[in-house]
Amino acid sequence: MHDYAVFGHDRAAIGRWLGVTSIVTAGGIAQLLAIASNLSGIDAFTRATITTGIIYFALHWIFNKWIWKVYFFNVPDIGGTWEVIGQTLNDDGSSKHDWNGVIGVEQTWKTISLHLRMHVSGDCKKFCVNGCLHC
Repeated sequence: MHDYAVFGHDRAAIGRWLGVTSIVTAGGIAQLLAIASNLSGIDAFTRATITTGIIYFALHWIFNKWIWKVYFFNVPDIGGTWEVIGQTLNDDGSSKHDWNGVIGVEQTWKTISLHLRMHVSGDCKKFCVNGCLHC
């Protein structure tokens, strides 16, 4: 899969909010653990650091998988299968021949993968960006 860009969408800001959320959540969990088990300062710090990393990883994974599709984030979800009617053009812009195909789109918040399967004169031709559908 390849990275892609959406104009007007600041991925760095999303990463910062994921980081702030994980730090605040981890701090709360570490505080509860310290109170519950009377941990020493070093133990609480170590557990808070590990917890922050785990929470950030989990939040990022969940966001990348599902949450980015929420309308609030304004990232178009074009995943799925699309039928295509295309034309191959000559150098002068006239139509050389028409063709039909199917585009498969796999998309997450960070990456996108496109698969084009087309039928030209009964033969199946494949054009792929990182992976192919089979004819």
